[in-house]
Amino acid sequence: MLNATLTREGAVLTSDLRICQNFWERGRGLLWRPPLTAARGDALLIPKCNSVHTFWMGYSIAVVFIGKDGTVLKICPGLPPRRVVGHKGARYTLEVAADTAWVQTLQVGQRLQWG
Repeated sequence: MLNATLTREGAVLTSDLRICQNFWERGRGLLWRPPLTAARGDALLIPKCNSVHTFWMGYSIAVVFIGKDGTVLKICPGLPPRRVVGHKGARYTLEVAADTAWVQTLQVGQRLQWG
């Protein structure tokens, strides 16, 4: 996985963004990994992804669907285990701990950047 920084309007949201690089990393997502933590603000970005599930997970996550230009399309702030959610127009999916402070400030239409 690639490590990167996630920003909104030039402000750093997290410098602990992991980006999936291949089919296997995208398919695995957060499964069998240590839980994301709000204190660190870490996040997982999955390219070429417009839906996710939380089967086999023991905690809730926040899910943000992002368009090809980085625009936030849909925010699911507290997706519990054993659920499926998606957005037809999404190109990326961002997964974050449900109680992460900066996720609560996101709004549909804002643009995110990473690198």
